[in-house]
Amino acid sequence: EHLKEYNAATTAEAWAAYRARYVDLPTHDDYVAAVGGRLKINSIPPPVY
Repeated sequence: EHLKEYNAATTAEAWAAYRARYVDLPTHDDYVAAVGGRLKINSIPPPVY
């Protein structure tokens, strides 16, 4: 979800909204919660280089 919002943040207003929702948070735990929790993060396959 948040990656789709990141890709869609093509205006200054949209970028500001994205930053407020996902980046400018008080703690790392707040970020983890905002993006769906640890299980959601851990379900993302690691990149293959």
